[in-house]
Amino acid sequence: MARENLFHCQLITPDAALADELVSSVVVTAHDGELGVLRDRAPLLCRLGVGGLRMQTPTGTRQFFIDGGFMQVYSNELVILTPQARPIDQIPVQDTQRQLKEWQEKTAHSLAEQETKDVEVRRLRAQLRLAVKNK
Repeated sequence: MARENLFHCQLITPDAALADELVSSVVVTAHDGELGVLRDRAPLLCRLGVGGLRMQTPTGTRQFFIDGGFMQVYSNELVILTPQARPIDQIPVQDTQRQLKEWQEKTAHSLAEQETKDVEVRRLRAQLRLAVKNK
């Protein structure tokens, strides 16, 4: 892979920097759909959604689950800030299925509880979809 096609990418959570490397492309779940980034992309700031992040590096593909956040592209630097990210191959499918079932069976007694339930169900479904798809 030619070095002139690469750009710098960082994936940062409150707990750790999970990636800090050169990549040739990134596909991320934005709040309104998937978004691809290549070298020399116009500057961009966007809100992220719950879903996948795929980074193509010179040594292969790295995939993560991300739980919202923000992304900035400027001068061949991509910074992804998210409250939670996890490599897809580290998502425990059985535990996630169990958690999803528990959340689906919960009864919400208020609008706030229903909103929390909806967010958790959406987050767990996204994790399962990514984990099962990439096994």
